[in-house]
Amino acid sequence: MALAKQRRIKTTLMDRPFTSHSPFSTPMTSKLVSLPVWFENHVRALFDVSDSDVDFEALFDATFAKDTTFVQNGTNASRDDVKQALGGQRGFSSNITVTFGEIIEAPLKDGDEVVSGAGVVAGKLRVTRFSKFLVHDVRQKTETSVFFITTIRPDPTLPSDQGQDNRRVVNNNEVVTNAPNN
Repeated sequence: MALAKQRRIKTTLMDRPFTSHSPFSTPMTSKLVSLPVWFENHVRALFDVSDSDVDFEALFDATFAKDTTFVQNGTNASRDDVKQALGGQRGFSSNITVTFGEIIEAPLKDGDEVVSGAGVVAGKLRVTRFSKFLVHDVRQKTETSVFFITTIRPDPTLPSDQGQDNRRVVNNNEVVTNAPNN
């Protein structure tokens, strides 16, 4: 079942046309994907090193709001620091695999009202990176486990018409552990 879910997510991501406005554009008649699927698609795209022509800045901006709060292992991080760290991982890796565990979703409420298109997703993911560089004729592998609680909501500064998905991460809390290099 997990493999089928991975295939569906990969297909969903690849079926979305890339535009300069949003790499996850959908036709006007399309229904928005669920928040867990939205989150997985965006995270996978941020780590995808297979296409060097992809505009990482546009991917990052299509994922995170301009005022996103980032907390990693209890320490605040700036948007620019997170962007630089993610971009750096892409630059030094020949292959990156992102594997998700179960993701749970909860609606976001404003008082008693559920906020449309918004919610909190939480779960675990593992990032496996293989270096571009060989050490003793072997590619170095690094594994990172991330436990996340992420709030996603529509960005009021972006247009919500014309079929564009204006949802963005507004709060990202994560606990990150790195496994020793193999």
